[in-house]
Order: sequence, then structure tokens, then C-alpha cells
Amino acid sequence: MLSLSEAASDNGTKGTRQRMSTYCISDIHGCYDEFMELLAQIQFDRDIDTLYVLGDAIDRGDHPIDCLDFIRKTPHIHYILGNHDVMMLDYLDGIGGNWLRNGYRNTLAQLNGLNPRKRESLLNFIRSRPYYRFITVNGKKFMLIHAGLKREYPLTKQSKSDLKQGRSAVVARGFFQASGHCKPHLRLWSYADFIYT
Repeated sequence: MLSLSEAASDNGTKGTRQRMSTYCISDIHGCYDEFMELLAQIQFDRDIDTLYVLGDAIDRGDHPIDCLDFIRKTPHIHYILGNHDVMMLDYLDGIGGNWLRNGYRNTLAQLNGLNPRKRESLLNFIRSRPYYRFITVNGKKFMLIHAGLKREYPLTKQSKSDLKQGRSAVVARGFFQASGHCKPHLRLWSYADFIYT
């Protein structure tokens, strides 16, 4: 997890302060219990903190639908598409089979176990997510994306494949890039001029 900011502010109560933080995480891959443990570890406060999930909450782990449902229902959590999300949508739309080689079983079984209304609601949530997002935190501009960008092309020339599959980091375009598509899953990142720990 990457902490992009941590700021304290007086909430009007003498001697009491609130922490407001912005975090990024990616590649949860159905590991709901570990995700909840990580949020507890950082003392994530859904009322004042912000979390950006940089794709791939599904597949591989035991609880992909619980992960998506939590993300979708929790205020101040924002989701960006990852390659597993796109592979799932392509497969369900009948235009691709790569998902069947990439840890789909638990996700598909749990989707099929949902009532049709909830299933469609979750799929529409994923369909409506962007491939990337720009944010500014403490005066620094960040591009949040699941995968990396190709250094030789401007953002407008990047393919959807680059945006969901690439692995290169770019920091020389006037912004910092926070990206996922990495192992180990649920790694903890801390921000200190973008040094990963």
C-alpha cells in the first residue's frame, strides 16, 4: 500500500486531532481477510481517509466478490480497472478467453451464485471504472493506473493493453505514477519522495 499523504487537522475539539490520509493499493486478488487486516493496520477511517484500489480485486483468492462489494459500498474508496477486471468483462461479453488461464474460478463461481440483480450491479460498477485517474495530494500530481506506461509514447498514444498490462514506471512526465500489476500482492508501500519499502 502506498501512502500518498498523511495530514492532521484540528476537528474543533480542544486537544483532538484527526488524521486524513490518501492511500493506494492494487492486486488484492480476492484476499478479503488480508485486505481487512491491512486496512486495520493503517487504521483506515472510511469517513476521512481516501483509498484508491488500482485494479485486480478479483481472481485467485477465496473472496473476490466480498472484496468488490466492500470497495463498491465503502465511501472514499475509488476503483481503477486492472487486467483481471478487463479479462473478466471480455469473457462475460463473449470476446475473450484469457480469463480462463488467469485464476478465474472463484470469481466466476461466486458471480454465478449471486442473484441476477446484484451480479449486474457489480458488473456495471466494474464497467464504469476508468483505466487511470489523476489526483493531486499535498501539491504533488499523481497518475494512478493499474499498469505502467510506455516511456516513448504520450498518454494519448498508449493502448488499452498498455494501460492494463504494462510494467514500466514513468516519473518524468510532470507527475508521479502509482501503479500496481505487481507481486507480492497487498505489499505495503510508504511515501517518502516515492521510495517503496
